[in-house]
Amino acid sequence: MLVSSTGPPVIPDAEDVQILLAVKSQFDNAEDVLTDWSNSSTASACTWTAVSCGGPTGGRVVGLNLGNQNLSGKIPPSLGMLPFLQLLNLSTNSLAGQIPPSLGNCTQLAYLNLVANRLQGEIPYFGDPAVTFRELVYMNFGRNRLSGPIPDWLGNVSSLVKLSFHHNKLTGGIPTTISQLSNLQLLYLSLNDLTGPVPPSIANCSALTTLALDMNDLDGPIPSELGQLSNLDNLYLGTNEFTGQVPVAILTNCTELKVLLFENNNLVGGIPPEVGRLQALETLYMRGNKLTGPIPVSFANCSSLSWLSLDDNQLTGDVPWELGRLQSLTSLNLWNNNLTNILPPSLANCTSLNRLTFGRNDGLVADGQSLTPQPFPAWLSSLTDLSYLQLMTVGLEGPIPPSLFNCTQLTTLHMPHNNLTGAIPESLGDLIFLQDIILTGNRLSGRIPESIGNLTWLWNLFLDDNDLEGPLPTGLRDLISLEELQLASNRLSGEIPSAPGFWSHPNLMRITLRDNALAGSIESCFGNLSALAFLDLSFNGLTGPLPSALGSRSPALSRLVLNDNRLGGPVPGDLFAGCAGLASLQLQRNELSGPLPRSVGQLVSLTLLDLSSNGFSGPLPWLGQLSALNLLNLSWNRFSGGLLQDGGTLDLPDKTLVDVDLSHNNFSGSLPSELSTLRGLESLDLSDNLFSGPIPQGLSQLEGLRRFNVSFNELEGPIPTTGVFARINLTDAFLGNPELCGSAVGRNCSAPGAPGCKGLHCRDAVIGVSCAAGALALLALGAWLWVWRRATQTRADHVAYADASIRLAFPRSTKVLTLSAESLKTATEGFSAEYLIGEGAGTRVYKVVVPESGHVFAAKVLHSGRATESLEKHLLEEFQTLGKLRHRNVLRVLGFCSSAELKAAILEYMPNGSLHEHLHGLPPAGGTLSWASRLNIAMGVAHGLLYLHEEFPEPIIHRDLKPMNVLLDDDLEPKICDFGLGKFVFHHEAGEATATALCGTIGYIPPEYTTSTRVSTKGDVYAYGVIVLELLTGRHPTEHSFGEDEDLVTWAQSSANVVDIIDPTIVPHEQKAGLQLQQVTLLLQVALLCCRSMPQSRPTMRDVLGMLLQIKEPNFKPHVNIVVENHPINSPDGVQTPTDSNSTSLS
Repeated sequence: MLVSSTGPPVIPDAEDVQILLAVKSQFDNAEDVLTDWSNSSTASACTWTAVSCGGPTGGRVVGLNLGNQNLSGKIPPSLGMLPFLQLLNLSTNSLAGQIPPSLGNCTQLAYLNLVANRLQGEIPYFGDPAVTFRELVYMNFGRNRLSGPIPDWLGNVSSLVKLSFHHNKLTGGIPTTISQLSNLQLLYLSLNDLTGPVPPSIANCSALTTLALDMNDLDGPIPSELGQLSNLDNLYLGTNEFTGQVPVAILTNCTELKVLLFENNNLVGGIPPEVGRLQALETLYMRGNKLTGPIPVSFANCSSLSWLSLDDNQLTGDVPWELGRLQSLTSLNLWNNNLTNILPPSLANCTSLNRLTFGRNDGLVADGQSLTPQPFPAWLSSLTDLSYLQLMTVGLEGPIPPSLFNCTQLTTLHMPHNNLTGAIPESLGDLIFLQDIILTGNRLSGRIPESIGNLTWLWNLFLDDNDLEGPLPTGLRDLISLEELQLASNRLSGEIPSAPGFWSHPNLMRITLRDNALAGSIESCFGNLSALAFLDLSFNGLTGPLPSALGSRSPALSRLVLNDNRLGGPVPGDLFAGCAGLASLQLQRNELSGPLPRSVGQLVSLTLLDLSSNGFSGPLPWLGQLSALNLLNLSWNRFSGGLLQDGGTLDLPDKTLVDVDLSHNNFSGSLPSELSTLRGLESLDLSDNLFSGPIPQGLSQLEGLRRFNVSFNELEGPIPTTGVFARINLTDAFLGNPELCGSAVGRNCSAPGAPGCKGLHCRDAVIGVSCAAGALALLALGAWLWVWRRATQTRADHVAYADASIRLAFPRSTKVLTLSAESLKTATEGFSAEYLIGEGAGTRVYKVVVPESGHVFAAKVLHSGRATESLEKHLLEEFQTLGKLRHRNVLRVLGFCSSAELKAAILEYMPNGSLHEHLHGLPPAGGTLSWASRLNIAMGVAHGLLYLHEEFPEPIIHRDLKPMNVLLDDDLEPKICDFGLGKFVFHHEAGEATATALCGTIGYIPPEYTTSTRVSTKGDVYAYGVIVLELLTGRHPTEHSFGEDEDLVTWAQSSANVVDIIDPTIVPHEQKAGLQLQQVTLLLQVALLCCRSMPQSRPTMRDVLGMLLQIKEPNFKPHVNIVVENHPINSPDGVQTPTDSNSTSLS
């Protein structure tokens, strides 16, 4: 017993007093804490801080309650010399080191608490438990850094009632000896690294009321024997790797359970209806499993249930109305399942509800692709205690009802990716407790209400991807708690506020205003945001200089994204003065100029640097210290000089670089052999510069190199053929270097006229197109302006000549050919219909054969009478972009000729015509494509679209993708063409201010284009899906046979069997059960995914390509797992293909 006598003063045992003084001396800081433990007061030691006395004489130390005393150092081993010690509490200190085994000498110890320190090492052996810990009832070593296994000897401490090792780093399995602890009531082993199954014998601990095994790596099925623990109040099994079904025995027999946690495991099967027997249950977590079937109606019997979490499973059916009988329910979480209805109005009876999450339920999708429209649940307004509301991707439509704002306790409002329309109500500002607003991905319009300034607790404001307009509200300045502001992809306009004090939010870390119509200067903005880490103002119309104060006053800045604006002038030298942590700097496609300050080279945390498409000049900035740099893009500038510093050091980091693009500059000198030290390099583009000398042989040792381009320089000598050069695709990598030789350029290094000779025979294959009438506007088409670049050594968008020539590269040509405007007419007999191979809006395409050489190309000629000065300007701008495109699946634009009498684009000629002809034309072309060809075409178009959307420096949306705009070469390799030109000509003629009025061809137009003038890459994805359906079915998207209200997409979605809809020529009858049909089925699923009516639910082309690679090469493993929400399609044997929304592959 711990005694405190009220009689005569207790005389402390002298030996114990000396031990206490020794204990004090072994702590690091006891002099500051245990001030009354001193030699001068030994007579009153039993009244010292934290000391209790008792024992046979009343003067023996029996208790040391030193918890939360801020003690540091190690646990003194001399504590083991207190033979009568019954209680030792050292919890919540800063003690480190190992637990001393000498504590086992305290044979009367009943309470041992070491929780919340920094103890490490294994749990020691304290001696024979039958002797050392025969009285121990309480042992708590939780919240330390202990490692190693749980010792078996614990099973012999038969007196234990509470045992806790939670929140350590213990490993191994749960020892079966624990089942011997018949008195054990509380067992806490959470938050360790325990593995293996739960021993069924743990059911022998019949006194257990709490069993906490959560947050480990335990696996196997949950033992049904746990159902024998009839006294259990709390069972924590979440966040492990358990498999199998929910044990019915637990739900049947453990009727005293109040807390039951099964979350984040791999449990399968249904939720047993026996769950309704747990009438004392207050908290149930089953989220994050693979549970299927309906939500049991029997939940209504759990009358004490307060928290129900079933989200992130595969539950099906309706949300039971009976849940409305749970009067004690405060939290209901059902999102990310396959449920079929929206929340039942009966939930209005759950008046205590303060948290409600629902959404991302595939069961809400009615036709395999689009969300079933749902009215806004008006009954929500009756839940006046509601503080957390999440209705994500449930198909809500119409305006936000004012009645919602009766929920005055709301702190979190998440309703992203629905179809909400109308203005954001001013009454939003009445919800003064709001902390988190996410309304992303709706169709909200109008201005952001000024009342937003009332929300002074708000820390997240996400209104991106809507149709909001007008200026940024002045109320933003009053959001003093704001941490993240997301307003991207709207139609916001005006200037970004720069008034003093407007941007003074002390916690604001992230601002995203990209893709709006914001204008004006940002020179004086964002200067007082000390916590700012991410700033994205890209794709606006911002002008003026960069804000020099940004870096010095935002030391936490890690990502600065200002690309695609009209920012000008030099980069201020002090812009990066305080940005040591800057990891990403994106300034591409602006009007910046001048040399780069040397301070750029001090950004040692930088991983991405993109300064492309500006007017920067001068030498390459010193970048060798950027030891973390992965991507470097300085293309399309005016940088000059060599790649080596004066001391001969390569001006690039040699360990981390993966992608380097220095193309379209004025760099000169030799290619340094030190480039071969960039061992991680995967892409190197040095094209369109003035480099000379040989290609270093050492580059062949770059094992990771996948893309290489040195075209249009002045390189000479043999092209390496070993190592990586023998493996990668080098098509077009060496064009425009007349002194190079080797098989890659079709020039024998040992033949006469090899490098070293002079004259035309040494030149690369080029073809000249001359337009001799009037002042000829020539477009800077990158790769094809080599001759002009060498003549001028300057860069301009276009230049006028009296009698000019564009020199166009044709691989492996042997002559230089000149083609005048007159010879163009002659070759086509005055542009006769006989040579007409295509016609679009405002243009005609002719096949042109050069008689002298046999070269064949296509000339796209503008209809006469349409060449206004303004139109010509826009055509030139269009071709400036198109001429930069270089991809095997994108039709190459070779040149553009403009004169008073002729305006024509020179294009590659595709001998196999269009995909439309092969799918829908007459024999012999129509209907002859094999399955391998169709799959290859689908992949090629996907590659081309991915290039246009993501890989080209200036992303391009096609807007009219269809089989007629997919041409096929000799090998049936697809090439995308007509991205924007025909439509642009048409719209400009109509006098429209934008190029979005006509966004495609009927049958390929996504649903969202019918209600909005905004276009996106997801529109191209939809059209791509239609093309794939045509490849699979052989049918045109708008055939009359579909009926008045149906097209190819809806027809395919409503079909239940693959073989009912595919082109019978694809899969012969005898192969219908083989791999080929499996590929067809999977490709059909990808097509339907692309054709979903909600753009945000469609994949990106990168996702699509990853899925196609899995189809074509089942063993292919993408870098990122592709989540496929499959439309259910039946295979011929009646087995339905997977519909698991969590599938990570198609195979």
